[in-house]
Amino acid sequence: MGMLVDGAWREDARPADHGDRRFRHRIEPAAPGAPPPRFPAEAGRYHLYVAMGCPFAHRTVIYRSLKGLAGVVGLVRVLPVRGAEGWGFGEGHPDPLHGSRWLHELVRRAAPRHTGSVTVPMLWDARADAVVNNESGDILRIFDAAFEDLADPDAPLARVRMAPEDRLPAVEEAGAFVHERVATGFFRVGFARGQAAYEDALTALYEALDELDRRLAHRRFLLGDRLTEPDWALFTSLLRWELVYADLFACGFKRLADFPNLEDHTRALFGFPGVAHTVDVEAIKRMYYQGLRDLNPRGIVPLGPVLRLHGPHRRGDWREWLRG
Repeated sequence: MGMLVDGAWREDARPADHGDRRFRHRIEPAAPGAPPPRFPAEAGRYHLYVAMGCPFAHRTVIYRSLKGLAGVVGLVRVLPVRGAEGWGFGEGHPDPLHGSRWLHELVRRAAPRHTGSVTVPMLWDARADAVVNNESGDILRIFDAAFEDLADPDAPLARVRMAPEDRLPAVEEAGAFVHERVATGFFRVGFARGQAAYEDALTALYEALDELDRRLAHRRFLLGDRLTEPDWALFTSLLRWELVYADLFACGFKRLADFPNLEDHTRALFGFPGVAHTVDVEAIKRMYYQGLRDLNPRGIVPLGPVLRLHGPHRRGDWREWLRG
């Protein structure tokens, strides 16, 4: 994968050997009488760098859309497939701020001696030439609350918190389950080192999906009638199941359609206003099929499958979700 070590790109370096520091700063609105924050909430100052194929980056793009931040936070797409020096820019995917060739050039610009992986999503402060944050969960929380006074008031979630304080323990518990058992569960299956490990990982994945399917049989969303953060985390993983995980990761023994409540949940979120246009099917397929040459040596990207998430669902009108 490669990483920066003391500010130099090392393709042979691994986080286990060199550590992997991340940027974990927050954006905060200015408070009366308090010193100004290092990263204040301002329109036009920040830019979100993403790979559209990445499920973790995709969540932040969804939030940017639904929270009404398209006119507040810029969006920069890196090339769909990592290159010799990690995530990069090129034809159709320029870096509009500094004309960088590689994303790690931006990180070095902000922290010349940085040691760590260069990951997406990455939230960049154009005024200070600084990386604010490159942890997807943090960026979701920033978008959820920090720009509320600047957001487009007509956006569906402009005034709706996806991680409300009164439900934060439940949000984090459900989010951890989705992350550990589903989002990374697919990868444990795909990168299993042997038959026994593969079968164990697949069994564990399907057990987790069975549990979530049963939960969604009796409630609209993972935490009841209220749409919250872990619902979007689940959505971006299940969206990729049919597109790539079923075949490339050998997760196709069962399909999304075998879990009717999960399929209905995925279809409902896909149909939520402002979500479908964030789904870049070709970028998703290219990132996996051309980027994971250990699993797909010839880099052939299949023509299918057709994404079948349009149409009715049983979750009710989306306006009801916001009143749950």
